Amino acid sequence: MAEGMRKIRLSQDRGRTQHDGVDARHTFSTGQYLDPNHMGFGPLRAVDEEHILPGAGYAAREYANMERVTIVLEGELEYRDSLGGLAKLTSGDLQCVSCGTGVRFSVANASSSAPLHSYTSWFIPGCDDLPPAYQNASFPMDSWDQHWLALASPDGRDGSLKLSRDIILYGASLTKSKMLNHTLNPNRGAWLQVIDGSIQSGGETLSKGDGLAIEHETDLTVEAVSDARLLLFDLDL
Repeated sequence: MAEGMRKIRLSQDRGRTQHDGVDARHTFSTGQYLDPNHMGFGPLRAVDEEHILPGAGYAAREYANMERVTIVLEGELEYRDSLGGLAKLTSGDLQCVSCGTGVRFSVANASSSAPLHSYTSWFIPGCDDLPPAYQNASFPMDSWDQHWLALASPDGRDGSLKLSRDIILYGASLTKSKMLNHTLNPNRGAWLQVIDGSIQSGGETLSKGDGLAIEHETDLTVEAVSDARLLLFDLDL
């Protein structure tokens, strides 16, 4: 078995784009942020943290052959697409958009007074030219407490969003000093993203906005240095 590999992507090193009330931080090269040294991790092509002012958002654009998962942390998000889809999501709500053969959609902060804070991830799908579709699910933040909660998966386990590829996305909230383990397949990869707070893993400390790539390992242990919220992507590489 190949030697284990870990590589940290610090929050401060992420790309940043700002326009028309949208302030986004990009872990990987995407859109207007181009970085040939950070083009993704396996099928995970984007991890974007977005702050959107009331009434602002992304104008409608056409997308194809990608899957997009959005998690609303605070505020209210409105989604509209060219197929007649309309959804409003609030804190703890998730949405998966399978762009397939092509769909045009827009995303906006639906509130006239409160900011929107969300995380959006983009994946290469399991196959091209699937019919476009979207799904919504709700996982209140207290359901994340002290365990890895499946938010998206290839089989829709435990009510999670269903992905076309063998990717499992977990969320977890940890109170200070609590620990979590996750068994890894050494032939797969994992990406750990810190949403809030600080954690320690493998002798390294990661804080809000930091990410960690893991390959060729069989176990992941995290300990909360402070109260923390995390995302974990278990990926087929």
